[in-house]
Parts: sequence; structure tokens; C-alpha cells
Amino acid sequence: MSLDLDEGIRLYREGHYEQALKVFDALNEEEFPSLPYYLGLACTKLKEYEKALEYFEQVISQDFDLVYTYQSRMVKALIYTELEEYPLAVKELDSIREEGYESPMVFSALGHIYWQMGNMTGALTTLQKALAQDPNNTTALNSTAYILAEKGMYLDKAFQFCLKAIKEQPGNPAYLDSLGWIYHQKKDSIKAEEFIGKALKLAPDNPVIQDHYKIVKKAKGRIK
Repeated sequence: MSLDLDEGIRLYREGHYEQALKVFDALNEEEFPSLPYYLGLACTKLKEYEKALEYFEQVISQDFDLVYTYQSRMVKALIYTELEEYPLAVKELDSIREEGYESPMVFSALGHIYWQMGNMTGALTTLQKALAQDPNNTTALNSTAYILAEKGMYLDKAFQFCLKAIKEQPGNPAYLDSLGWIYHQKKDSIKAEEFIGKALKLAPDNPVIQDHYKIVKKAKGRIK
């Protein structure tokens, strides 16, 4: 592997996405068949989604490496989810499943998409498949806990799932927010504010966490 490509990958992993993109743009695709994949990753981080999708489609059409093809479909699904193009996201993930890659990551992503589409049953069923393959999958644990909390269902079970996820990733703001939301549904406003407040400090621009914090503050009578 070229030192130039190594340098671009290093910059990408360190979060210097614009610099990484410049390095990748300067390289020759004929020399580096994986280059469109890394270009797609950098564009995704920069939210240049149209370009990213073109690069990932190029990787998929070339089909030179199964791992790159799999990852490209996964990131395409994530982009479509971000753009709220949920049927297209499902289509990408179904393509992965048809090729025999039914991983916890795929099922977790599908569960999230079904939830966004308003299909709670489909979301929970799919997340159960993820947990059946990997009981410690933090994404599936948290997603299941959050859905149950949103619906006010099986809150004790949701609580245990969320604690398990937080044990693995104690600084994840989404998981802390879910735990706080479970406390809110349990009518424990003090604990709800504590954990959602921690989540907000870690992710101050997250609109869902912002809304949750306003709700729990109001529940304590601090917002009129």
C-alpha cells in the first residue's frame, strides 16, 4: 500500500476529513482499486452525500472485494437513512442479506430504519434478531430500550438493556439519553434530568436530546 494512501487513511481516522479527501483526490484509481471506497468515506463525513453515493456505487459495480462491497452498501444505507430515504436504505440492507451477510450490524440498522418508518413491530423483531446473534450488541440493546421507553412498555426490561449498553460504552450520549428517558417514563424526574443532562453535555447539538431535556425540566416544574 502506498504511503500516500496510508497518509490519507491516517488523516481520515484522525478526523481530518478535508485533508484526507485532498490526499485521496491526488491518487490514481488504477493504482489503488480501493480508492473510490475511501473517497466515499471522506465525502460521507463531509456530508457530500451525492458524491459519496456515486463512489460507493462504483465500488459495488466493480465488485473487486467482498469486504469493500459490503461496507459500501452499509454506508449507503446509513446515508439514505440520514436523508430519510428509508425504502432505499432498506433496499441496500436487503441486498446485503440476500448475499448471506445477516450480521447484527445489518439487523440493528434495519431495526432503526423500521422504527423511523413507524413500524414498531418490525423494528423490535429485527432488533431481536440482532441480539440473538450478539446479546452484547450495544446498538441493538439501546435501540430496543429506547423504543420500549418511547412506548412506555416493559420499562424494567428496557432499563436492563440500557444499563448493559452503557456498561460497554459509558460515554455514549445516545445511551445516556435513553436511560434518562426510561427514568422519565418511570416518573423519576431527578434521575431523568441527571442522565439526559449528561447526554446533552456530550452532544449539545443533538435535537432529540435537547427536546428530552426540555421535557424533563418541565416535568420538574422548572420551565413554565
